[in-house]
Amino acid sequence: MTTELSAFQINKENVLQFLNGLLDPNLNKQYESHLDVYCFNQNGFGLTLAQIGIDTSINVDIRQFSFIILKKFVQERWEGKQIPSDAEKAEIRHIISPLLADPSPKIRTAIAMCIGKIGVYDWPAKWPSLLDDLMKCINNPGNMNLFSGAMRCLEILCCDESDHENIAQIMISSFSVLNALLKRIDLEPLVHIKITQVFKKIAIYTTTNMDVNKTLFKTLLPFINEWGDIFALHLEAKIDPKFINEMFTIQANLIETISMLYNDFQSSVSPFIERLFSSVWALFKSSYPYYEQIEIFGEDHTPKTLEEGVFGIDKLVSSLLEFLTLVINKKKYKGIFEPIIRDIIYQVILYMKMPNDWLDLWETDINQFLDQEDDHSYNPRVISVELLTSILASYPAARGAMVELVKFLFVKASEKQNPNWWRYREVCLFILTTYANEFIAIAKKNPQLFDATQLLQNQLPLDFAASDKQEDEEYTGILKGRSLTCAGAYGRIVDSSISVQYLNQAVQVISSSTSPLPLKLAAIKSMGTLIESLPLEMVNTGIPKAIQVTCSFLSQLSEDSLLLVLDALLLFTKIDRDITGSMESVLTPSLTAVWINFANDQLICETINDIFRVMASCPKSYPGILKNLLPTLNIILCAYDKSLYIGIADSTVDLLGIVVSKLDSSIIDEFLLRQLLDPLLNILVSIYNDESSRKLARAALLSVIPFIYKLSTQVLVEYKPVLENKTLPPQSSLADCLFFIFQSYIVQSELISGNAIPILKALISKHTSIINNHLANINNLLIDRLANCKLSTTKEALCVVFARLFLIYKQNALDYLFTVPSPDPEFASALEFILSEWNKSHPDIQTYLDTNISLLALVSLFDYSTDKRFQSIQVHSTPITNEKSSRNINKKLKEKWTKCNLYEKATVNIYESYKLMLLDEKEAEAERKKKESAANGEYDDDLYEEVEVEEEEEEEEEYIPEEQGEGFAPAAEYQHILDSIDFTNNENDDDTDNFEVDTDILEIFDKEDQYYNVKLR
Repeated sequence: MTTELSAFQINKENVLQFLNGLLDPNLNKQYESHLDVYCFNQNGFGLTLAQIGIDTSINVDIRQFSFIILKKFVQERWEGKQIPSDAEKAEIRHIISPLLADPSPKIRTAIAMCIGKIGVYDWPAKWPSLLDDLMKCINNPGNMNLFSGAMRCLEILCCDESDHENIAQIMISSFSVLNALLKRIDLEPLVHIKITQVFKKIAIYTTTNMDVNKTLFKTLLPFINEWGDIFALHLEAKIDPKFINEMFTIQANLIETISMLYNDFQSSVSPFIERLFSSVWALFKSSYPYYEQIEIFGEDHTPKTLEEGVFGIDKLVSSLLEFLTLVINKKKYKGIFEPIIRDIIYQVILYMKMPNDWLDLWETDINQFLDQEDDHSYNPRVISVELLTSILASYPAARGAMVELVKFLFVKASEKQNPNWWRYREVCLFILTTYANEFIAIAKKNPQLFDATQLLQNQLPLDFAASDKQEDEEYTGILKGRSLTCAGAYGRIVDSSISVQYLNQAVQVISSSTSPLPLKLAAIKSMGTLIESLPLEMVNTGIPKAIQVTCSFLSQLSEDSLLLVLDALLLFTKIDRDITGSMESVLTPSLTAVWINFANDQLICETINDIFRVMASCPKSYPGILKNLLPTLNIILCAYDKSLYIGIADSTVDLLGIVVSKLDSSIIDEFLLRQLLDPLLNILVSIYNDESSRKLARAALLSVIPFIYKLSTQVLVEYKPVLENKTLPPQSSLADCLFFIFQSYIVQSELISGNAIPILKALISKHTSIINNHLANINNLLIDRLANCKLSTTKEALCVVFARLFLIYKQNALDYLFTVPSPDPEFASALEFILSEWNKSHPDIQTYLDTNISLLALVSLFDYSTDKRFQSIQVHSTPITNEKSSRNINKKLKEKWTKCNLYEKATVNIYESYKLMLLDEKEAEAERKKKESAANGEYDDDLYEEVEVEEEEEEEEEYIPEEQGEGFAPAAEYQHILDSIDFTNNENDDDTDNFEVDTDILEIFDKEDQYYNVKLR
């Protein structure tokens, strides 16, 4: 620039040079950083931008860019700032309005964005003529440039930032004109596109702003009543080849508007919707030939580059499918759809056929192909699946129709009358796989209608018997892959001698050097389901081969394809612990390499961690895992704060915790402690005050827990960690280090302090003798944390720690806490405060172990029922809500509770827990029977019906002692309730015969706790 940025003066020349600087890749960052300081804060900058934008002698790209910066300026400075002044705002409004008719679409769009954004702030108060001026332009569609600019402004005025009263005014002022224009078939399709975009924008605003949507809908309803004939006119219009995409766009906009309004205002818009059913159904059928030619066959001669706001046939088809999904299952419309349900299913299946673009993706970008097939994608095939699922759930005849249509299309494919015959076969295989549960239910009820054995014996083998000429065809691999995944879906209900053939075929595919990668992925996916359905003796030779081959090409994969293969690998490793253990030397190096490359991908890391959990459960995996993985973990942990490893340090710590959690205690020697534990402790001691390292701290706090459980008390006292951080005194023991870590983190924010509680829990559980000298300090820290606790999960964890301390130290702990002042003046002692918080939190305690500890501790309180100190304790019972208080006042007021006697509250808690335990047992038994039936090939007729657990018969209400006089009933009178409950230690309930893997480090050690197997009976 000719002037220094620090002395920047607002004039046209300088602003032009500033814009050029912003556009220069080499100067962009420098100029952008000065935009707020030297431009936005100076009077005249916005006006100068507008003057540059209207100057037709300036390059059109610079003019467009000036309006883009002006829009940013308006968005950031227009409202509530001293700059620009009211006079400058008025001048900007005055000079930019005529530009709506600019011949350049770039300028029209840019200026419309500016006017629309200004209008959001200034209309109607400071720019009352805006809407009238826009309507004059809109009412003159002969000047397409002016019309398009005005419609764009109107669309922007309908944004979420606008007041709902302004939206209502837009409807009142514009919809009569827009309806009249939409009736005129002589106008350019782009006119109708602009109008339908505004309708859609209004529908979006009305349906998303829930607080005002009813008010807005009342304004909209009279215009909706006029839409029936107008919408039908366009939905039934004959497609003009010259404007094919424009007409698809108009129709898609109308369908989407209908869908949004119906979804929120069903009863009010039903007459309007019913008027359009025949038009929609006709459009649904007539659109297929275009969709087939353009999207499925790829014979598209329409323009590939579309104008902004113009869509292709796929958008229209998606809108139609979504609308039908919305209405097809409504009871009031079943009389309309039921007679044509077979035709609807047939049409839906045709729309499911694989688009031509997907074929290209299958060959060139498997990740993108998998993404297209993902349930969360938005495309006609995925939406068709949702529609067909809704149909099958709502119409009894639909299942039979689907089976017959699949058979029909298989025959049609076998005739091979055109080069696209294979698409019929592919969609049949896709449907058989996607709706396997439906077909299995049909096979059970009516074997003559569908026979899975015949499918696997006669139909699927056709895809593996292709001629040499067919092997060269691009679709051959797709069909083979579909057949393999289809076989996997039905392997569980056919004879194992049949399904094992497909397992062998899948192994052959993944072992072949000529198999394309997408086919190998399909084979691996198929193997995952086939192996689960076959006896171990049939698959034990195939699993090692599957693991070996799968690991061999992990390095070739990325994103979705890698995740798919890792999921299959997880299934392979779960089959047999001996086989998995023997494959450790293959698995660990391959998984470690993938983990390092994708350490920032959460889903991939979680799956790799799950595989290592399985491996860690296999005794044969050690010491191989340590030998192959330990050096890598050590390098990263020791350099966790170096730039190379900052992104993967937390993932490394997670993986370390998984590996150590299953490590045999006898293997842990000083070398392992130096290599793994010392770096972990160093991280925790170094970052406890670092807010930016919270994720790493949480992972490290969790990963240190296995060491606490596995090491002896003697090791905790005698072992001296070597730490780079010098916060702790020299020669501090491991126990001292752990207490320092607990004390340092428990006082941090609740987002991290809750992760320190399991460390104390582990120390109390396994090393009680160590904590004796720290009890007073521990109690003080816990009481303070509990008093300032906001998160319910943290509060529950703290209460369970107190419960465990009561069980261990009994009378001594209780006597001590009676002498400690309460942090809450409502209670006389810390003990009373703790008992109150504990009894409030007990019903919300989540884990099985914590519930047991809390229950046992509650029961132990009855040992002191004759102590007058306990008899007089009152705790919180139920919350008191103040309905008259405003929201803001409620936030400031302290929560208020009614009170009751400690033993009354404890009894209720114990009894309610007992009832929940009985219900859980019933649900578990129902789930067990369901799984047993599935394993025997028995399936419910209604696959969508959840298992219901019968409610307990209402028994005679239990006697609860009543208050006597001014106090409460003596604690002894509650004893009959406790006597009805038996506390037993059922050590054999935990089924360890099946190869089940705990998914949580804490869960592993919970099951080893002395209180875990204590159950209420």
